[in-house]
Amino acid sequence: MSIIGENSSLEIGQIIYVLSNKAQKIIPAIVVEEMTVKTIEGNQSSWKVSVGPQGKEKTIDSKRLDGELYGSIEEVESVLRDRLGAFINQIVLDAQKKVTSWYGAKTEALASIKNEDPNEKVDPESLVDESDVPTERAENKTPVKARTSVEEARRKAVGAMVGLEEPTVVNADGSVQNSEIFEMPDGQKVKFNIKTS
Repeated sequence: MSIIGENSSLEIGQIIYVLSNKAQKIIPAIVVEEMTVKTIEGNQSSWKVSVGPQGKEKTIDSKRLDGELYGSIEEVESVLRDRLGAFINQIVLDAQKKVTSWYGAKTEALASIKNEDPNEKVDPESLVDESDVPTERAENKTPVKARTSVEEARRKAVGAMVGLEEPTVVNADGSVQNSEIFEMPDGQKVKFNIKTS
């Protein structure tokens, strides 16, 4: 497979194919004249070709054609397929590079999630990390960790329910009522009255 050049041998009446550089089209032409110049460096050939339908054809020197000249349509087809394959490979490679540079961290995280066992139980607390989220108390604006405040409120509530807190109110029927005020992480105060017998 080779491009027709000065050392090629063409016959008058031979069909050649021009792969246009500008339009990327295949234009057939017919050789109508051959000129050979003999020099000390060797023979140099050039051809005049006719292009176009009968009655509207134009004759031009083959050297003036802006394109690659081939002796058969199979050669042009092979060249185009090779170039198309290289072009497709390049745009696919470019897309893959963009995936890595644009979304690399996200795709790695998703891949690790996909590799997890879908039947494995997950502790919901492990999905949320509130230990570094500061909240403020309403009165003194002292930063406090949300998880610590919630755990403290839970501990006090459970302690009061099982009778660990000192009784503060005795009801008329003789039952004991524990009263505890808890401060929520958002600063709101809540009073719990727990009646025990």
